[in-house]
Amino acid sequence: MVRAAEELQRKYVHPNRIHNAIDYLTKCGVGICGACDSPDGRRLCVDGPFLDAADTAKI
Repeated sequence: MVRAAEELQRKYVHPNRIHNAIDYLTKCGVGICGACDSPDGRRLCVDGPFLDAADTAKI
């Protein structure tokens, strides 16, 4: 669903204005459990959950 929303946004908005919420990966909410670690080492519950669309392509 996130990808579908992003594709729709790309039709109307400049890519650097698109942000995605990736909060469905959050379990503990404080960064202890590690369930929300992104490939680049960020913890989405602490550093996110809103990330640039370019960053969410890696997740």
